[in-house]
Amino acid sequence: MLHNSLINKENFEKIFNQLASTYEQLGGNERINIYLVGGTAIVLNFSYRQSTLDVDALFNTNDLFKKAIKIIGDEYLLTDNWLNSDFINTPSYSNEITKKGALYNKYGNNIFVYCLETKYLLAMKIKSSRPEAGDIDDIIKMIYEIRLNNTSLTYDEVICAYKELYNDFTNTYESTLIKAKSAFEIPIEEIELIIYPNKALF
Repeated sequence: MLHNSLINKENFEKIFNQLASTYEQLGGNERINIYLVGGTAIVLNFSYRQSTLDVDALFNTNDLFKKAIKIIGDEYLLTDNWLNSDFINTPSYSNEITKKGALYNKYGNNIFVYCLETKYLLAMKIKSSRPEAGDIDDIIKMIYEIRLNNTSLTYDEVICAYKELYNDFTNTYESTLIKAKSAFEIPIEEIELIIYPNKALF
């Protein structure tokens, strides 16, 4: 039984270059804008997560692009739904997403991939807050890496980004906001012990 291949930062480039080439070979010439969110955006922008099974994104599509997605999925042994926009049915979706993306890369002549700024990625994770999906863990690890790299991002900026996407805090877990704020404020060594609880043993 074949196992589905993982998508990492390195093969992402290869996969999307091939996707663009296949799309053009099929006769596709309509511009495709892809806005990355979720795990893929984290893989490309953070080091703590190395890979993902699928690419969560918001994108326009057509029959030729759908065919190209299927061809590439089969070629690289990816999941059947390896490039999907399923997140639009979750609380983290916002129709403001397409206004917040910065160009990550262009593939071929027609595929433009955008990635949200870190503050918006964090805001989306806060909105989602799914314990079973590891959203809280992602929030803490993202903030830890931001601070470790001395990136100038503050909790207040994340809250402003949240309001830009969702306007208010309706249906947002207060406990998630408290944890996110704490992760920005407590000594970084304390976050390390949260993330790596066994570190204290060495």
